[in-house]
Amino acid sequence: SPSLLRSLVADVAPHTIVHCAAALRDESWSDLLASNVAAVFSLFSALAADGGGRTTSHLVVVSSGSVYGDVPEPSRALHEGDACRPVDLYAVSKRAAEDVARILGREHDVGVTIARVFNLIGAGLQDRHLAADLSARVAEIRLGRRPPVITTGPLTSTRDFVDVQDAAAGLATIVRAGPAYDIVNVGSGVETPVVQLL
Repeated sequence: SPSLLRSLVADVAPHTIVHCAAALRDESWSDLLASNVAAVFSLFSALAADGGGRTTSHLVVVSSGSVYGDVPEPSRALHEGDACRPVDLYAVSKRAAEDVARILGREHDVGVTIARVFNLIGAGLQDRHLAADLSARVAEIRLGRRPPVITTGPLTSTRDFVDVQDAAAGLATIVRAGPAYDIVNVGSGVETPVVQLL
């Protein structure tokens, strides 16, 4: 709630905030707006209530590599200056959150770094992500809980997969750098075919 957020900001007086909260791709539009866009606005409202964010000088907004959308050269690693062409409402909400953070960061004199995290893999990943879904299905086959058949969509597409521990280390590096960068891609820089992941 906004009042709890205001109290938390006032009590902790953080120098840096890493904003990771988000609704995921298959959530409703209202949840995407609330968690991915309005939450950024609420965070800046809490900073304003605490004297204009007098202690907070850096906000890292964890965004998504999906904001790039359709990429004209899919075999080339994406660069932070590449155009964003979101192709679904999740990506649109993450891109909107970036813009809201940049605008409010200027208004409140808080440096903002956008961390565009690509496709996470690793322990604890929810089954609605491809890597976790495939892993769960293979595990069920090995345990004899399902027949030894995996049905998938096309396996020719590629993704930039990044281990969750590497992504966390990347975010820590961004925090240590302070508001030196506007946008940072957090990924492996390598396009991996989905069939290789499987």
